[in-house]
Amino acid sequence: MKLTYLLLGSLFSLLDYKSKNKINKKNKDISSRGEKVLGEQKNNKISELVRNKIILNGGKALIPLLSGAVCEVRDNGNNCFVSDKLPQQEIGYCVFDIIYDLLKQKGGKVEKGNGRSFKVGDEKCSKNTIIGALAYEYYKKQDGDSTFDPVFVLTAMLEWANIAKNCRGYIELI
Repeated sequence: MKLTYLLLGSLFSLLDYKSKNKINKKNKDISSRGEKVLGEQKNNKISELVRNKIILNGGKALIPLLSGAVCEVRDNGNNCFVSDKLPQQEIGYCVFDIIYDLLKQKGGKVEKGNGRSFKVGDEKCSKNTIIGALAYEYYKKQDGDSTFDPVFVLTAMLEWANIAKNCRGYIELI
């Protein structure tokens, strides 16, 4: 009986090692210290880079916000994440691809915008802002609609992943 437990324990340890090793090989551009992950990406999407960094961090992360507060982000296993600062919201990692595409389109620097005080389509919530792009592309909103505004958490996550610098009012690619 003891031999069976010993063998099973060794097998589980080996499987866990192979699983971690496979993740590390697949994501060789991501270091546990959080070095710059953008570089010359060929196949990896920004959404995969952010998700994999959270998974490599045990499926959760404490992310510093510009306000000085900290938010907790957890991977939920459905290609989405949840945060204590975004109650009752399950957000798909694809939002990071939308933000990155806008950053590339705008030369690496984009205004965050304001979805709390402005309606979709207004100057501060237009397609040229992060919140406007998310409102149209992710939340499928129309001009004049209200939108949920998770940008303060999303931009902090991009900085935590060393993809973009999170500044007051805008973000910029690193």
